[in-house]
Amino acid sequence: MEESTCAICYESFENNPNGTRKAIMPCCEVDQASTVFCIRCIELICQRYSSQDDNIGKCPKCSQYIQVKDGEVVKSTAPLVECSVCKQKRLPHGGSTTTANTVREKVVCVACYIGIHNRLRYECERCQRIQMIPHPMYRYQEYPTSFSTSTWACHSRCHDYTRWRIIAADVRKVPVDDAPDSWGLQEEEIETIRSIRRAELQGISGGSSGLMYSSRRSENSSSLRSRLHSIVSGWFSTAGSAYDGNGDDDANRR
Repeated sequence: MEESTCAICYESFENNPNGTRKAIMPCCEVDQASTVFCIRCIELICQRYSSQDDNIGKCPKCSQYIQVKDGEVVKSTAPLVECSVCKQKRLPHGGSTTTANTVREKVVCVACYIGIHNRLRYECERCQRIQMIPHPMYRYQEYPTSFSTSTWACHSRCHDYTRWRIIAADVRKVPVDDAPDSWGLQEEEIETIRSIRRAELQGISGGSSGLMYSSRRSENSSSLRSRLHSIVSGWFSTAGSAYDGNGDDDANRR
């Protein structure tokens, strides 16, 4: 039997006074699905994932790009373009080649845009030097202590494409909703969406202003950061990393 409540906010779709509607997922919808979502929770996911007005997000079940248009969930139709940074065919930041944000007049993908505006430091597997990389290489790490499955050019000593891992001090800067599934942090993000939705529903029933929504969202973001820092500290303590995790021991490793 198909579920009649949203898997995120737990609101029922049947005779709901708040108008909660089931989202028909265009990417992975099946009859009698045991995991379903409401339109509003999918909207929140898209709004939190996207840094532009296009509100392109990822399906919480299959990770395909989706949008909410005219009250319905649709697959993102944004064309893939070659990113000027990583040279891969990817979804451009901004949703299309005509509206994509540029860095020095160059079109960049969503991933590299994140990397450019949230520059993180990584350790080269081969020479152990640290380098700032304008691309979220953490996406290719099974765990924060693992080296990436994809490569990037090492400009310090190797002068070759090598594997990387984010330094311990910068792991806390990784957006929780962008961390790999294997890091086990996605449920933390879903919990944030759930809390935001509950705050909204409380505001609807109690006639509260949007202040509670903003306050709860800020509190949840802080809580997630603390949780991430706690998890990461345990990982690096167990792994016994060869580097100090601060990236400050060699100022020339950039």
